[in-house]
Amino acid sequence: MFVKDSTEFKAALAEEIAGLKSNRNELIEEKRKLREKLQAAQKTIAGIHIDSAVDRAATLARCNPIAMRDIRGAAREVFIVNSDTNAVHTTDGKTPDAWLQEQKLTSPHWWGANSGGGAGGGVGVGGRDPSSDESTEELTGKQKLAAAMAN
Repeated sequence: MFVKDSTEFKAALAEEIAGLKSNRNELIEEKRKLREKLQAAQKTIAGIHIDSAVDRAATLARCNPIAMRDIRGAAREVFIVNSDTNAVHTTDGKTPDAWLQEQKLTSPHWWGANSGGGAGGGVGVGGRDPSSDESTEELTGKQKLAAAMAN
């Protein structure tokens, strides 16, 4: 652009500077939006890592599958993901396994009622209430004895 005098030069320069400032502001806003998207994606990925680690630990700890949503929700409040190693731990260094062991005291409902090892699930012998049976012909010897003792 050919400029005849300093007034024209100053006006052209001011116009060019205004255009550059506008472009700069657009780029700053675009960068802010991209940073927000990146942070949301990182949060989602961290949540997936936490869910996966806690799911594995809860399965090994024999947690009730119905409690998994509650367990994951609680875990996302206390766990972080190390950005270098993707290791999942609490801020004080506890693993999902150790954290779940602590939760047995405060959240026993995550494990449900005993139903194995002869516990009967809390409903009579073998998971059923023998006193509701019309006859005891189908019961085993131990079940008949338990039914007789219950009456």
